[in-house]
Amino acid sequence: MELAAGKQQEELQRRVDSGDQADRRGEEVAAVRRELEAKMVALGERDDELRELRSRLQAREEETIRLREELQEKGGRLEMAELNLAQLRGSTAEQTPATPPVVSSSEGNAEAERERAEKKDKVIRALEERNGELEKREAELTAYIQQAGQDREQIIHQYTTYCQQLTGQLEDASSQLSDKMSENSALTNRYFN
Repeated sequence: MELAAGKQQEELQRRVDSGDQADRRGEEVAAVRRELEAKMVALGERDDELRELRSRLQAREEETIRLREELQEKGGRLEMAELNLAQLRGSTAEQTPATPPVVSSSEGNAEAERERAEKKDKVIRALEERNGELEKREAELTAYIQQAGQDREQIIHQYTTYCQQLTGQLEDASSQLSDKMSENSALTNRYFN
């Protein structure tokens, strides 16, 4: 009987142990599930961030394309303004004194003359404005070129100074090497002679 009671107790102990193991495994599974859920949430957040970043990138690319097109358009306008200015400068230099307009007694001709004069004034004002803009741009570019020249000169000066420093260091190192070789030769002669 004791044997049967011992076996029962062992069986009971095994069941308790297997129940504990099942509980531990259940806890491990629950922990893994919680970790998996947390990772899924983090992955969802990363997906949202990725979508946002892609959206921002696309917006930046669209803005870049728009700005390039605008730059090309403005470049074309500048070229046209420069061409018009060159033509205006060329035509004013080639013009000879004009004959005074014939004054007509009719009112219709006077009105037409006045309209032509207003149109010419508008064109001249527009060309003068373009000329002013181009002169301003020319001044900006000239200032930029001058600044670039000054920067270049400064860089050349710095490079020259650096080269002189390196040359001086090289000469010092050569002198020290020569001195050490002389000392070495003297010591060699003293010990071996």
